[in-house]
Amino acid sequence: MNSSMWDARYAASQVWDLEPSPTVVEALEGMPRGRALDVGAGEGRHSLWLASRGWQVTAVDQSTVAVGRIQARAAMLGLDIEAEVADVTHFAPRRRGFDLVLFSYLQLPMVSLKLALRTGAAALAEAGELFLVAHDLSNVANGYGGPSDPDLMTSADAVAAVLTAAGLEVTRAQVVTRQVTTDTGLRFALDHVVQAVQHEAA
Repeated sequence: MNSSMWDARYAASQVWDLEPSPTVVEALEGMPRGRALDVGAGEGRHSLWLASRGWQVTAVDQSTVAVGRIQARAAMLGLDIEAEVADVTHFAPRRRGFDLVLFSYLQLPMVSLKLALRTGAAALAEAGELFLVAHDLSNVANGYGGPSDPDLMTSADAVAAVLTAAGLEVTRAQVVTRQVTTDTGLRFALDHVVQAVQHEAA
C-alpha cells in the first residue's frame, strides 16, 4: 500500500490497537533508556510506550494521518516524540544516532525491506540494538492473521543475513508463536524475531 492508501485507511478509523506488542515489551522493557527510532511507526503504539518509559523517540511513517495522530497523542500525554513523515525505504536518520532501532510488523517486499534494514543498521550508535518482529513467511500457510501475500513476508534467517552483511552481530533470530484471542477462540500466529547489535565505533 502506498502513502495515499494508508492515509485513507487511517482516516477512516483507528487501525491498530494502541497497546504495545507483548513481544516488543518483553524484549525491550529492561533496556537502558536512550534514543529510539521507530521505523514504520503507524499510529505510534510502540513510540508512545517507549516515550512513556523515558526514551527519546523518533517515529517515522509514510502516512501523514498516522504521524499526525502520534504528534497529537504525544502532545496530550507530554511525551518526548519527534514524529516525521517519510518513506522508510528512502529516509535518512542521523547516522550512529540511536541506541535502539525498532521494526514492528513492517511487511515489505524483501528488496524494500533490505533498504530499510540497512538504513536502520547505519543509524545505530555503538552498542545500539536493532529489534525486529514480523509475521513469518510460514504464517501464510500455518498461522493466523497477517498478510496473505507471500511477497510481503520473509524469514528470520533472511533478515539476519541482511543485518550481518550490514555489519551487525545477530544475537537472536527465531520463529515465535503468538496467541491471538478471536471471537471463535484462541488462535496462533507465527512471527519471527531478530535482534542485532552494532559494535562498530561511531
